[in-house]
Amino acid sequence: MEQLNQFMKTAEKWDRKYFSAAKEAITALSPTEEIAERRITKYLSEDRLEKLNLANSFSRALFRRHLLLAASEWEDELYKPGRVVMMATFVDQSWAFPDHEIEFDFKAAKQKVRNAFEGFDYIGAFEPAVYPDEVLTTESGTGSLVSFHAHVIVWSTSVSKLRRHKLKIANRFTPLAGDETLSFPTLHHLKTILEFRKSLRYASKMPTEGYERVELNGQITQSHAMLEDRNYFRLIGFLRHHTVFDAWFAGGEGSQILKSAKTQSIGAA
Repeated sequence: MEQLNQFMKTAEKWDRKYFSAAKEAITALSPTEEIAERRITKYLSEDRLEKLNLANSFSRALFRRHLLLAASEWEDELYKPGRVVMMATFVDQSWAFPDHEIEFDFKAAKQKVRNAFEGFDYIGAFEPAVYPDEVLTTESGTGSLVSFHAHVIVWSTSVSKLRRHKLKIANRFTPLAGDETLSFPTLHHLKTILEFRKSLRYASKMPTEGYERVELNGQITQSHAMLEDRNYFRLIGFLRHHTVFDAWFAGGEGSQILKSAKTQSIGAA
């Protein structure tokens, strides 16, 4: 347990950063102090962690702990000879919105990834990436680009099998405008149990930083960018309508990990 507590410290830094920025955004952009305080209490406070709201860092921390505990029971199985574990990251143009009008459908997006990984063992989650300097305009106004993406930890019999499958399903996912040279899903080999744990920790984090795409020598690179109050406020406006469980999904053996994490989280809330 002490080892887990130490491992969680990185995630706790993300949680504190998010809570501070989200609280500041609500305070700055709410019409009155009373409304701001009510919103902070309802969506951000530790007193409401039992709601397991997707906008609440305490709820995510609770789920993260039980997710890692549930996954620990499978680590020896996942890393036995003849098995490999990889992180697949999916992006699709249909998952991109301006932050003032986010209409992301978790259910449909999860089904799209499930269809792509039918027959495999995996566990994954969706998270939003905010590009504060990339502006999208609709009839209802202007907002910063929010691109949802899925991090999926998948295990199989070989790296080559997963790379062949990537080529098979790549044409099902359309890169964002400007990223046409990229192919999804991207794959990263998780060679150790520690890398597996870090990937689960990363997939469960709060959105604390934005991104920007920079062209250099004809190549597009991505770096971090600061989010403003408006970005946090609008993102919370979407996330507060969902639970932590809405963002997560699994298949095969991964379903047992997720089921255990859900059950234990609800019981501990």
